[in-house]
Amino acid sequence: MDRLRNYICPFFLSLFCSAVFSQQTERLPCIINGHILSNSGESLNGAIVILKQKEGFKTLSFSITKNDGSFQLKLNTDSIHSPISINVEMSGYQSTLMELSSEKICNTEKFSITLQPSAKQLREIVIKAPPVPIKNKGDTIEFNAKAYMNPQTRKLQDLFANMPGFQVSADGKISYNGKEVEKILIEGEDLAEKNYKLISRNLNAAWINKVQLLNNYNDDPLLKEVFQSDKIGINITVNEDVKNKLTGTLNTGMGTRSRVSADNSLIFLQDKIKWLSFLNYNNTGDQADADLGYFYNNDDPGQVGQGFNNEELLQTGQVFPPELSNQYIRNNTEFAGAAIASWKTGKYGKMKTMLSHSNDHLRNEAGGLQQTFLPDGAQWLIKQNQFALAESRRWYGIVSFNHDNKADNVGYVSVDGINSKKRDQYSNSVTGEIVDSAFEDLKGENFALHVKGYETWKHSPGKVITLSYNASYDHINNGFNATTSRYIDYFKIDSSRVKFLQQLIRKNFTAMTEVGWFVRKKKIDYGIKWKTAFVHADYISQSKAFDKLNNSSELSSQESKATSINNSITGTSFKQISRKQVVNITAMIGLQQFNINDNQKTVNRLLPVFTAVLKYIYSFKPNQFLNAQFQSSGGNLRFNMFFPDSMISGNASVMQPADTLVAPVVNSINLQFVSYNVYKASSLLVTFSYSYASKEYIQTTDVYPSYILTGYFPISGNRHMNVLVNTEKYVGALKVKFIAQPSMMVFRTNMIINGLSSNNNMSTTRLMGKMITALKWPVNVELFGTAMYVRNKTRPVNGDWIAQEFWQYQASSKVKVQLSDKLYIAVLYQYRQLAKPSRFQTMDLFGQYIVGPSLRFSVNVHNLFNSPALVQQFVTASQYGEQRFELMKRYVLLKVDWSF
Repeated sequence: MDRLRNYICPFFLSLFCSAVFSQQTERLPCIINGHILSNSGESLNGAIVILKQKEGFKTLSFSITKNDGSFQLKLNTDSIHSPISINVEMSGYQSTLMELSSEKICNTEKFSITLQPSAKQLREIVIKAPPVPIKNKGDTIEFNAKAYMNPQTRKLQDLFANMPGFQVSADGKISYNGKEVEKILIEGEDLAEKNYKLISRNLNAAWINKVQLLNNYNDDPLLKEVFQSDKIGINITVNEDVKNKLTGTLNTGMGTRSRVSADNSLIFLQDKIKWLSFLNYNNTGDQADADLGYFYNNDDPGQVGQGFNNEELLQTGQVFPPELSNQYIRNNTEFAGAAIASWKTGKYGKMKTMLSHSNDHLRNEAGGLQQTFLPDGAQWLIKQNQFALAESRRWYGIVSFNHDNKADNVGYVSVDGINSKKRDQYSNSVTGEIVDSAFEDLKGENFALHVKGYETWKHSPGKVITLSYNASYDHINNGFNATTSRYIDYFKIDSSRVKFLQQLIRKNFTAMTEVGWFVRKKKIDYGIKWKTAFVHADYISQSKAFDKLNNSSELSSQESKATSINNSITGTSFKQISRKQVVNITAMIGLQQFNINDNQKTVNRLLPVFTAVLKYIYSFKPNQFLNAQFQSSGGNLRFNMFFPDSMISGNASVMQPADTLVAPVVNSINLQFVSYNVYKASSLLVTFSYSYASKEYIQTTDVYPSYILTGYFPISGNRHMNVLVNTEKYVGALKVKFIAQPSMMVFRTNMIINGLSSNNNMSTTRLMGKMITALKWPVNVELFGTAMYVRNKTRPVNGDWIAQEFWQYQASSKVKVQLSDKLYIAVLYQYRQLAKPSRFQTMDLFGQYIVGPSLRFSVNVHNLFNSPALVQQFVTASQYGEQRFELMKRYVLLKVDWSF
């Protein structure tokens, strides 16, 4: 059978092949060869060549050119019935059509076809994917800014408020998981130093691309190699369309009741040059100066003093309203402007300059009652009406140079100065047990100059030497006058003296140097620092009083000199015990020489100074850890709390005389548990702190007998405990984020006033909750509520315990409606009960229409219910009271926002 198959199959196969061959030989084969070239003569690979029949557009054959641009077309002549054409197509070139005669097609020799470039561009295909909101890269957590934008996000601090883990306080402080941010960088560069508010309050949120949270942040790249930092920094990257060109925004608004606002921002960013400028003007309650006075605040030289701070200008009476939005409580007219520029000078150098100016006018009104418990058991109950007006004008400038070769040496030096003028007016009319009235006016001026810098050298791998220094000079001149008709034994003024004048001049010089040696070996870091700090201050104080007949009498005239020298040595060690456990130990010991000379006495003290800190960190998971810290310190005199023993009237700041200066021993313990999942927008923060101080100062407010005095008083046995829990949870199934924050504070102290002591126990319990929806619907809501219970017990030397207790509530709801891509509406309702039976409620409306990428219009209807005032309850260590605060009236504000 196999043999038969071997003969039969080849036979039939040969018959089939013969038939096919005979059919092919009956047709006339035709082969066309060619070459496709560009207009520059280059061979084109991948061009499509199609041979078509003109009638019916029938395709006869096709080919694709090879690497050398050649092609070959095969067809049968019996299929040709009409004229034939060759069509050549290729991306980026114009299509070419060549007709061939059907009679001569097979006789055509090899030919070339040249293609011309096409001016027609293919349409761009954009594949859009939802942005990944969060990425974790080692010590850096990167947030995609666009994922947290909404129509009401105008500035950088608005963006932070939308991001998980971030908290923005009413005064603009930014924290992440309970820890305040150290600095905000722009494209890796520090433009505003520690005053990040200048950036967060002014930088346009629409310019921002990424927000990078930097754990273990350190300014010094060399020091970072050998020193473990627990600080947090933020780096901002901007959109590509903002770089390498001048970009800006202009937001202006006009409304009823003469309300106006203007906000201008300009930015120019390049690799070698960076420039920012901001201009703000408004009378709608917003703070325009972005805390410019914060710039001139020296680092603490051995806790001897804080150097110069612009707020050390004395202040007369102030009205301290409750924590409401600025648009309700600040009757203001403010202007502020700042310009910052940095540029590279050579391969490793960089210069930076800044100039800023602000002009503020702020007015507040309040009225209420106050009950004061004096140490001798007496009580004063008064009613009063207050009016405060504050005006200030500031100029600030800085020039700095930074060099960084990223290998052996980095350094920084800066010179900055400030000139400030301030005027406060305060009037207070009192009725009750004493009928009284007072008018106060204070004018202050200061000039200050400051030099600081540091150098870091890399001695060898894992070993670094540091040198830091700063020096400052400031001159403060305060002139104070008051008119009163009261009798106050505390101030030695009776009803016959109705006018009072005082001049206080202060000249202050500080200097500090610090040398450090830091080493890193395997999993342990250790270092040692030697610090020397010097502070000298001269005070001149003159006080006069005038009676009704304008006869003057000198109350006091004295000159004081104060000098402090502090030498200390500090050792620190950071040990990575295991993958989960870290221990950090810091110990400082030194001596402080303190000398005060005035007209009446001389005080000389030599005190030991010490500080010991033990930190322990246990990581359950990479994003779940427990921090424990114990700290003990003693001998640190608060030099910046000293002023001469002179009479300063009203609510002006006053310091105790030198003989009441104390050196407290303070022991404290802090526990913190943090657990967060940035991808699920969930976190849990639990903090507990307790401190005990043998002696220290407390800032308090008292009435003698009907006159408000803010000062620093020594206390003993101060015990302070604070518990805070903050939890955030995003429920994906419901598209809802929940935030809950319970807290408790307990404060106990024994205060000493004029040699008499009084006991005080104060406690507060607070519960806050918030809910935010993120539905796909056009309507979303935010709900917020908080309740606080306050209890205050005071016992004078002669008397029984006196207790005050009350509840305060507040709630708000916000409805957001996205009617279309261009139209957005929001309604905000607020309810507050801060003192029974007074209630405060209001409604605000916001609408925005987007005309295009660079133009939008908005409208604000503010305080729709027109609540005229708000009553706030308050307590201090020896006082209870209620105050009625005047609020801003209803107004409508129209705004236009243009960007380029």
